[in-house]
Amino acid sequence: VQGIVTLQPGIATSANESGTVGGSFLVDPATFVTQAALFRNGRVEPIPQVPGIDSSFVSQLSDSGEALVSEGNFLLPTHIYKNGRMTAIDLGPNVLPFMPVAMNNAGTIAGTRGVSRFTDARGFRFDTRTGQMATLNPLPTESVAWALDINNGGDVLGYSFISGGRERIGVWDQMGRFKTYF
Repeated sequence: VQGIVTLQPGIATSANESGTVGGSFLVDPATFVTQAALFRNGRVEPIPQVPGIDSSFVSQLSDSGEALVSEGNFLLPTHIYKNGRMTAIDLGPNVLPFMPVAMNNAGTIAGTRGVSRFTDARGFRFDTRTGQMATLNPLPTESVAWALDINNGGDVLGYSFISGGRERIGVWDQMGRFKTYF
């Protein structure tokens, strides 16, 4: 393609305002093993693999340079990487790896947890600095809540719904109240 220059081969998954790109590069083409990395100024900063984990990638990158690192072939993040340091995060045993997990510039994570994504799933907001987890419940008329994204104010975008039935798209505010938009 004319006009496109490859600075470094890799897979981009997130970018921030300073032009840093988070993603991964292919370690083993036969097994599709990847290693998380930051791409900036034409250079690659590999993010160390966690012992016992084969593949990793940056799933989100904040404007301050915090990288949410997911391990294996799952969307579930396990670490935050910043300034050469990996910090483990524990979202608990009932976080579902099938949903995208988002992080804002304050390091607050939003996602979905539960045992079954269609019967008891709940959204959550997790503050990585304090370890506080807030459950984001569906409206009283629905049974399931999925959280999909978070803005820098901490408001979480998601769904309140009945599996196979009514769906509402809206935002949970800082108090955990869901406001329907669609």
